[in-house]
Amino acid sequence: RCVGGGAKSHGHGDFTVTRNSLTHPLLKGVPATFQIKDENYHAVIDPAAAVEILAENAPDKGSAHPSVWIVKDPKTRIACITLGHALDAHSNPAFKTLLTNAVNWTGGR
Repeated sequence: RCVGGGAKSHGHGDFTVTRNSLTHPLLKGVPATFQIKDENYHAVIDPAAAVEILAENAPDKGSAHPSVWIVKDPKTRIACITLGHALDAHSNPAFKTLLTNAVNWTGGR
């Protein structure tokens, strides 16, 4: 409930992440699309959850999977990022920017 969903499986490899939001602070400085080599979690959002999907990917040329979302909670800021499991992802400039933004946003900056 806290994160608005979860994942039961994942793939691994190169894939493209696409932003869904042009204005959210989590995505400031993050390109509209970027390539990343990582584990691709097949996240499923709970339909009853109050979330906003900020970025997603579709590596299998099928349905898109959320990669970044926020949970709309009246008491706190919650950011969910499925990226960052594989070591290669941590050297990706877009991922670094996203992670820094998430820390700042959830911390109230």
